[in-house]
Amino acid sequence: MRFADLETRGTLSKTVHIADLPHILETGKRPKGGAASCGIPSVGAENVKKLGEFNYSSNKYIPRTFADNLKKGRVNGYELMIYKDGGRPGQFIPHFSMFGEGYPYKEFYINEHVFKLDFGDRGLNEFAYYYFHTPYVMKWLETNGTKAAIPGINRQNIEELEFPDPEQESVQDFCKRIQPYFTAIFRNCLENKQLQSLRDTLLPRLMSGEIDVSKVDLTQLTNNHLPARGHNVPNCYWKEPLWKPSLIVFCRRCRTCLIRHSSNIWPKYSESRCCQLRKHQRRRIC
Repeated sequence: MRFADLETRGTLSKTVHIADLPHILETGKRPKGGAASCGIPSVGAENVKKLGEFNYSSNKYIPRTFADNLKKGRVNGYELMIYKDGGRPGQFIPHFSMFGEGYPYKEFYINEHVFKLDFGDRGLNEFAYYYFHTPYVMKWLETNGTKAAIPGINRQNIEELEFPDPEQESVQDFCKRIQPYFTAIFRNCLENKQLQSLRDTLLPRLMSGEIDVSKVDLTQLTNNHLPARGHNVPNCYWKEPLWKPSLIVFCRRCRTCLIRHSSNIWPKYSESRCCQLRKHQRRRIC
């Protein structure tokens, strides 16, 4: 069930203003003097781009003592983040995002350049994420955002927006259906971050030889492009055990294995002088 289908069928015709709905609309702040070098993460407008996108290299922080005294701006998860200001003179392009499930951080705050909109209903917040990308909302925010000398929107601009009545059956049904997808997106983002951290930690040690993998049992590998019993190997090519350390070469760029001097096993691969997948120069590692 796509959000566009709701618009096409005209089921969003009954609207109210955001100001008429129970909601929380607030920003955060940073201490005088700017962000700190460590502490609690403080997210700015540079990370309000789209769902599932976050630039960890732009991390900013606020001191723990300052965060404990803040009454606004804490992100609990599944609130709509709205790009508040910072556009170029005469140009304002709205951006929206959402975080949750401990992504990008378990505890963090927003700064003065981000609005947090929370209807008190996770499903309705997710519905709002898609609704705010409709041409009507984008045009409304673009128009109002370019009126000031410094492009940006204020609380009134958002609260005056017409919003589909949450009591409509189509809206409620969409809110129920969409929740598992957002959960999966955030958990995948969090897992990707953990895998990137693991890669960045292990790869330099593997390349420098600090971690010794010479005793790894290669018979456990199951690369699809290599012949092995039970893995797409024609019987006519199987004449001896495949995994011999002296027969394996390694593509230095795409890290795929090849066979060396083993035409009696699989001529198609052994006769090649480069990686079969990407045609890179190969390198012997055993």
